Amino acid sequence: MRFSIATVLTHLSSTAWGGFQIYNTNAFHKNFKRLTTDGACHHVNLLPSYWSSRARAEIPSLAINAAALLVSCFLSLRLIKVMINQILFQQHI
Repeated sequence: MRFSIATVLTHLSSTAWGGFQIYNTNAFHKNFKRLTTDGACHHVNLLPSYWSSRARAEIPSLAINAAALLVSCFLSLRLIKVMINQILFQQHI
C-alpha cells in the first residue's frame, strides 16, 4: 500500500511541476521581452519561435502527466480495495 501512495504522490508532484513550468515560462518570457525586445534590442526579437516551440513541448507534457496521475489514482484505489478485502477475508478465517 505504501508503494501505491508513493506512486500517486510522485505523479502528483510531476503534474504540479509541469504546471509550474508553464507558469514560470510565461513569466520569464514577459521579463525577457521587457528587457531585450522592448528594451536593449529596440524591438528586435532575438528568439522569434523559441517561446511557441517551448509551449508546444510543455503543454503536452503536462497533459501526459495529468493523464498518468489519473490512471495512477485509479489503479492505486483498485489495489487498495483488493488489499483491504484480503485483510478482511483473512480476519474472518
